Amino acid sequence: MCRVVTCTPPWQLDGSCGTTARTDNATRYHNRPCLEGAPIGSLEVVASVPGGVRIAGWAADPDVNGPTEVHAYIGGGGGYNLGLADRQRNDVAARYPELGGAHGFDVVVPDLRDGTFEVCVYAINLAGPSGHTLLGCRQANLVRGPFGSLDLVGRSPSGVRVAGWAIDPDSSDSVEVHAYAGAGGVNLGLADDARPDVGAAYPGYGSAHGFSGEIPYSGPDTVDVCAYGLNAVGPGTTTVIGCRRVEVSHGPIGNIDVLRRVPAGLQVQGWALDPDATESIEVHVYAAGGGTNLGLAQISRPDVAVAYPGYGSAHGFDAVIPFAGSGRVELCAYGINVGSGANARIGCRSLILMSNPFGALDVVERTTGGLHLAGWAIDPDTADAVEVLVYVDGVVTNLGPANLTRPDVAVAHPGYGPAHGFERTLTSVPSGTLDVCVYLINAGAGSDVLLGCRRVS
Repeated sequence: MCRVVTCTPPWQLDGSCGTTARTDNATRYHNRPCLEGAPIGSLEVVASVPGGVRIAGWAADPDVNGPTEVHAYIGGGGGYNLGLADRQRNDVAARYPELGGAHGFDVVVPDLRDGTFEVCVYAINLAGPSGHTLLGCRQANLVRGPFGSLDLVGRSPSGVRVAGWAIDPDSSDSVEVHAYAGAGGVNLGLADDARPDVGAAYPGYGSAHGFSGEIPYSGPDTVDVCAYGLNAVGPGTTTVIGCRRVEVSHGPIGNIDVLRRVPAGLQVQGWALDPDATESIEVHVYAAGGGTNLGLAQISRPDVAVAYPGYGSAHGFDAVIPFAGSGRVELCAYGINVGSGANARIGCRSLILMSNPFGALDVVERTTGGLHLAGWAIDPDTADAVEVLVYVDGVVTNLGPANLTRPDVAVAHPGYGPAHGFERTLTSVPSGTLDVCVYLINAGAGSDVLLGCRRVS
């Protein structure tokens, strides 16, 4: 059986099995079936690392009692002698017990060129009639100037906030980063914040390559923001880490998170901030032609502080505005501007308001004691308990106010409290099939409501 190896001048093989040739970067490779005993192995890693290109794998010559040499060629140019493949590789020893495990190689080749190159690695035949073996070829992206990523560009109280990471491929040391918003720039210092994700993606460089900071800016609403890594070690030049075109708002921003009916009117919750200041700002709301000043949006909102670093958390609002009526209503909220910009609408919400009581008839069943009824009821116009009537085959009974504790109702309808349940067993009811209907008695605007009817046996 023949083992196929790849040979390149001056290592030509004599063989009778034929020759396949190709030309690549002015180098001619000859693939020939060769005799048993040619070197074997694998090229496993080709990666840019501090100082050059890391090349790793394993190689062994079956005809040699010891390690074999390994050579590398980058971009079809001159070769590098990687030395003896003599690092311990237990996996190789397990697969080839007769060869042992001292056949690994892991070398950094100093290569100072920029660009993408093909790296080919050969195991050198030291004995026997066979030729040298091509272990494999890999593409290597050799970058000499700093590289990285501009991950975040956002508004900050003093201008624009940026964050990202940067690495100089010639060194594991942190790189200095400069950032610009329009024509104005700032030195962010060394990119030495911990970035474990970068450390994992680029082994050998460590994780101290993150940067963040603020660029003073007060110009137009649209600005180009760029970050640069300054080359300090080895060849290369200062390079662009990343650029983004962003909208830099000067008017207030925010959101209406909740709008719901409560006994006293409408409850509105949300947040607002002015990009030009860290202080809390006023919020005004308008519904059905009427306006209300909610005062300062200064309730703690940790989620807002996380989303907008540098502004703090005192930007929430939660208020109840008086409102009576029914039907569809739209409410809009406005942030009152501070500094540059103008007052801005931060959101609108619509709601359909009801005045009639509502609830649920949960239980209608016969028991040994009579007829058992249970449920809950709320009148949207008040937090007080609703009066409940039941008709059994046309005979009415007043069950009284629905004021039993129902925590589930309080959770589902904030602002009304839990005292809205009813439960009662009627003892004086006829035998046989009964038609049972339950009504809720309205308070204020609206009318009485049929909650539900059941037929029971």
